[in-house]
Amino acid sequence: MVVKGIIMPFKYADGKKGMFDDCVSYYTTQTSKRTGKKYTKDDARRVCATIMRSQENNAKKDEPKKDDDMPKKDEKTTPKEPKGEKKEKTKGKFTLSIHQLGNEKHFDIFLEKDGFCEDWAFTPFKTGEKMMLKMGIRCQKRTNTPLEMLSFNGTIPIGKPGATTKFPGIVTKLEDGTYELLKDEGKVRIIKFNGKKLTGMFEMLYDDADLVENYKYRYIFNHVNSKDMMISNMSKQILELSKTEQSTEKLSNKDEVKIVGNLTGMPAVPLTIKGVAIKEGLWNGLYYPYEEIKNRINTLVGKPVFLDHNKSVRDMVGKVKSVTNDDVNRQALFEVDVFDELTARKIMEHLVDSVSVGVVVDRVKEGNTLIARNHDYGELSFVIIPACDSAKITEIVNPNSVN
Repeated sequence: MVVKGIIMPFKYADGKKGMFDDCVSYYTTQTSKRTGKKYTKDDARRVCATIMRSQENNAKKDEPKKDDDMPKKDEKTTPKEPKGEKKEKTKGKFTLSIHQLGNEKHFDIFLEKDGFCEDWAFTPFKTGEKMMLKMGIRCQKRTNTPLEMLSFNGTIPIGKPGATTKFPGIVTKLEDGTYELLKDEGKVRIIKFNGKKLTGMFEMLYDDADLVENYKYRYIFNHVNSKDMMISNMSKQILELSKTEQSTEKLSNKDEVKIVGNLTGMPAVPLTIKGVAIKEGLWNGLYYPYEEIKNRINTLVGKPVFLDHNKSVRDMVGKVKSVTNDDVNRQALFEVDVFDELTARKIMEHLVDSVSVGVVVDRVKEGNTLIARNHDYGELSFVIIPACDSAKITEIVNPNSVN
């Protein structure tokens, strides 16, 4: 049901009332309390759309039920859950999509639940910004949507939920899978996703910070793994171990990572790590042949190591020491020196275990396959979800333990 009020004058900022364009005109003359910068036209449109949606939702809540909405005489209603009875963990399907409204684009995650979809919308991308589901991105829980959104891939007409009064909603489905809600305490949600790219445990943490009143993106989206949860549950024991003889076997659930030397009590940096940089295969829709990797991977030597491909001095944490080719497994191996202490500690605690190469390629169509040719390697980054699922840290070496 669409509330007619969304095309009528609505209230905004200090009791002002007007149409959507009036609201936009007002905010383009204002300064954001959060950033201290003047609102652009796109910023103003987003603020006004948020205010309008909020009033639309409030109008829906206050609207009296029609006869058609009331349960029929013989119709069974869903019984209330008995008090004191523990709710089972929620499980279901999920979909990750890109949602476009005019020039605005954002990610949506739809979660199947109780006959409808929970819609978690993420902050919109800025013009020219790379569209990545970065850790630390903000999101908000929007109005529940029909189950059809799990498989929807197309255009929502103007004026319908998921569109605006001026722009249609263009939804591009990226991937789907299953999920399990492991924790739901209002301000903390932990969800385990089982998809191709979106996989593992993620946290939606409510931010209690004093943000501007109309700022709706109060939840922070972050990756969580079983190691994080173990540390949270056993913090006292871990603190005690760190004072005495800390055992990497007790703290690590990454048995496949080889530890060279005793890391306890040693300086965190410089830390040398080894692993797989990239392997032959189909990554992000492009096939990377081993011959191309082998011929050009040596250009990665001496290049910087960043966090999440953020090319700034602040995010530069190390340097590629060497690379070698593994002809048997058709992959390239790396050796890196990490000089940033915080990053080194995360690696030693196995909170970071994946990498991704920054590479520019020519996309050449050969038959029905897009092939990555003429590789130009620019950097290596530590990431949470790598494009190449084999790009992992396999060995941690403390330089103090070797001659």
